[in-house]
Amino acid sequence: MKLSKILLLAFISLIFISLANSSLALEAGALGIRPTNPDPTQPFGKSWFIYTAEIGEVIKDQIDVVNLADTPVKARVWPADAATTPDGAYTIKETATDIGTWITFFEKVVEEEEPPSAEATEGEEKIVDLGSEVIIDLEANETKTLNFKIVVPEKAEVGDHMGAIMTQAVEIPAELKEEGAKTEIAPGVKIVTRAGARIYLTVPGEIVKILEFPEFSWEMKDNKFYFLLALGNKGNVRIEPKGEIIIKNILGTKIDEIKIPTRVVFPKDKILLPVEWENWQKSFWVKYGGFIAEAKVIYGPGLELTKELRAIALPWYVPVIFGGIIVLLILLLIVWRIIKKREKKLMKEYIVETGETIEGIASKFGMNWKKLAKINKLKPPYTLKEGQKIYILEKSEKK
Repeated sequence: MKLSKILLLAFISLIFISLANSSLALEAGALGIRPTNPDPTQPFGKSWFIYTAEIGEVIKDQIDVVNLADTPVKARVWPADAATTPDGAYTIKETATDIGTWITFFEKVVEEEEPPSAEATEGEEKIVDLGSEVIIDLEANETKTLNFKIVVPEKAEVGDHMGAIMTQAVEIPAELKEEGAKTEIAPGVKIVTRAGARIYLTVPGEIVKILEFPEFSWEMKDNKFYFLLALGNKGNVRIEPKGEIIIKNILGTKIDEIKIPTRVVFPKDKILLPVEWENWQKSFWVKYGGFIAEAKVIYGPGLELTKELRAIALPWYVPVIFGGIIVLLILLLIVWRIIKKREKKLMKEYIVETGETIEGIASKFGMNWKKLAKINKLKPPYTLKEGQKIYILEKSEKK
């Protein structure tokens, strides 16, 4: 093997070794959170808390906080209210005003001597109230269980209340804390993320389930086609609408069908749900003609909303061609009017004498009688009266 090849291989090997060492130095710390006693009767019971509670009722439960990293971590755990993004995705509010304020953490007293801060609960059980936020230390790959309670207040509204119990590492690099700072990941930096377990609590009472569908439109974004469905929840329980969009050509023939993705619309909230049409480029009618789209939204037994959208779609060059034709016609009209004005300036008035006809006058001045009739806007039978004024164009002037 030549010396140049040996040196090239050695250089490449050195690059791979240095990259491997850098990746080993990068730690991705993460926290997990989940119900300690999942409800097997609920579809999402392994990751969500789902309750029904009367006003004034107290719910006690447990949650596990898991350190998924290979290094110790100090974790903050707190309750929060849930919300939705404008497109319907689940998110968390920074400030709690609803169910997030109903949740507190506590410890059960196991010592024989009762601490001063302990309070009696059911029977002989004693608990220590830890407040609405706790800080816990987790060893590598350790799981800790926290007790929490939900006290439904007297002012709680009937219907659904959504929130979450959140966790996040406390120790965050200073450069990542600064708002607007450029976050460059360097070797040895620990990536910190939030994790949460959702809480859905329903207060029984008169349930109002009303969904509004005020708008159905479409847009092109990054060469992708989206239908946009505006949905508003006017009731007091969460609504998970589902349905489909049927697309037809301008002749009424079905060309495609799209399922509407499931989103949760919170009470007294509204979203603008984007639904991507992946096959839009395969349709001839989308590019040349147009289409008709009908959205059907179902949000309960016998509860259904529909809306229709009609769109005309033409290639970019079609409007350009039509615009060019219109401009050309306008220019021709302007030229024609200029010619007419110039022609009228060259005309002379002629007084019709007794017995003269249009043919005779036209022959007298070397004109075509039809042209003469048109200039003077004469109509059949082209009868002329003595003393009538008409415009004539002599041969010399015609030239």
